[in-house]
Amino acid sequence: QQNMTVPLDKLIENIRYIKDESVKVSVYKALVKNVHKLELSKKDFKSIFKIINRIENRRLRVKCITDLSTLSIKKGIYVELSTDIIAKIEESIYLIDGISNQIDTSFYIYGKFLKFDKNAASKFKDIAIKLRNENTINNQYVVDYLVHSISLSIRSLYILAEFKLDDQDCFDHVVNNIQKIPSIIMQAKLFARLASAYQKALNIEKAKLIIESHLMPLLIPPLGQISTEYNLCLSAALPILALYKTSLFTEYLDKLSKKNKILKDRTIIHTINYYYRNCLIDDTYESIKNQKYSMDFSDLKDIIYIISLLSDDAATLYQIKELLEAITSSKKNKKISN
Repeated sequence: QQNMTVPLDKLIENIRYIKDESVKVSVYKALVKNVHKLELSKKDFKSIFKIINRIENRRLRVKCITDLSTLSIKKGIYVELSTDIIAKIEESIYLIDGISNQIDTSFYIYGKFLKFDKNAASKFKDIAIKLRNENTINNQYVVDYLVHSISLSIRSLYILAEFKLDDQDCFDHVVNNIQKIPSIIMQAKLFARLASAYQKALNIEKAKLIIESHLMPLLIPPLGQISTEYNLCLSAALPILALYKTSLFTEYLDKLSKKNKILKDRTIIHTINYYYRNCLIDDTYESIKNQKYSMDFSDLKDIIYIISLLSDDAATLYQIKELLEAITSSKKNKKISN
């Protein structure tokens, strides 16, 4: 097995040239996986730790720090696990989204640390067991089942709301079930879908209630830290916020990490499609030839503004083409005026 010939400082410099966090994820994984091929000093390890600490995906960051810590002992750079590193990892576990992810990550750390520090390893094993015992919904398969069941309930509410047959008990039941899901990301997606049901059923007051009481409280970053998990919550909520209040959409779009232009453009396109399509957010949608649109002037005006927020030129041109088709089709089906 040959050592890597690229100097570490050159490698770090090249990583910094990659601007988008979603692209960097695979680079971080490759760096940690292959770093054992490098001849590294204590200073080099500190430089790598500095890069790893910038990872926005909390679960990936914890795993990379864990792997790098054990490697530094294997290579003889350090003689034992740093108490600061152990404390940082423990603190970070509770910021990972989803109880099942916290449990799995804790057991992962336990397995990695066992050869080097049995006391530290036991600490994370205890954390995993405690999390599992304190949370009744601690299995990802159960979470997936509940999410699909709630999503189906939301679809039923949507159909009932269209005919004004929905009732408060059904609504409260869905809200309570969403709040039981041990994942902020999944709660954001489900509350966005619930708000979508009422937006598309033209029950504006109910949609407003969901957005203000349930969705927006999830859009406050814990400890003020921006993370991949927070960005995914924003991405789920933004199409709903756009239909609710364009100024709010702009405010929260700006909160998306500056290192996530790809996610930002993807979210903008998702939002535009939500305007066009008469279905729930995240529903599977098959476009047809000569698609018919029936758009209001205010919606078309919003779409023009939202298109202007795209950073990718090719995506912008494509969305302008789609907009022109929507305007032409809408003019045939209804009178467009302000």
